[in-house]
Amino acid sequence: MADEKDTADNRSWADIGERAIRVGTDMANVARELATADVDTILRNLIDLLVPVQKSLEELENECSSQVDSHILDKERKENLKFAAGKFKIAWGGRKFRMSLELYYQDHEGKWKKEEGSTERSVRSLTEESRRQLEEQKERVREIEHP
Repeated sequence: MADEKDTADNRSWADIGERAIRVGTDMANVARELATADVDTILRNLIDLLVPVQKSLEELENECSSQVDSHILDKERKENLKFAAGKFKIAWGGRKFRMSLELYYQDHEGKWKKEEGSTERSVRSLTEESRRQLEEQKERVREIEHP
């Protein structure tokens, strides 16, 4: 009887260990995907992080900043482009808010390339203070500089 319990306990710990390895691998894959993602994917993933916890506008902008910086550097390296400028906007829409991102690059011949994306989410994913601020301001725009 004790042997059966020990075997069941060992199996449970083995299952937990395997799940932990899978979760760690999944997190690493998500980080890799974000580094090579397009701006729509960055925005969707960023907003998905908001679902369980309400965030302030500042927290949202800071999280976006680090992901966008990684994206810019990856795009410059892979496509031989030079980042020139960008804008990150958060706009009030009543029950929803819209986040949009515009990134501008130049290629080696001096031709301009624009990358853009946007997504909407419920204002419930923002803190009460941030909802009031955004409703009052209507739109927040942050310039994006080269990382």
